[in-house]
Amino acid sequence: MSNRPIWNLWSFAAAVLVIASLPAWWWGPRMVASMLAGGLWNLGSLWCLSNLLGVWLPRQGSGNRRQALGWLAAKLAWIGLLVAGVLRASWLSFIGFGVGLTVVLVVIIAGLGIRANRISSQPHGR
Repeated sequence: MSNRPIWNLWSFAAAVLVIASLPAWWWGPRMVASMLAGGLWNLGSLWCLSNLLGVWLPRQGSGNRRQALGWLAAKLAWIGLLVAGVLRASWLSFIGFGVGLTVVLVVIIAGLGIRANRISSQPHGR
């Protein structure tokens, strides 16, 4: 199976994040920046996690553990970046950050659920 549908999901999640942050201009640019920061952080984190799982749990054969450890290190770097930089920033609104994070999480989970439902409904001969 091609990676194209999952890339469409990441692009769709980024587009939904941008559209969802537009009404936040009512609260000011600080809220918009916080929503975008939370959503982008979650996109990066989920992307690293999906690659980690793709390497760790391959469809055929044994996974490349060394590559999986590299993706795990990248995921932990995202967490370190969040704790060290973003949460200490004076421009950050924690509510906006949480809203952006939640928007991306909901879109990705819904998209993967729809994709899994489509895959499970296909005939098993493929």
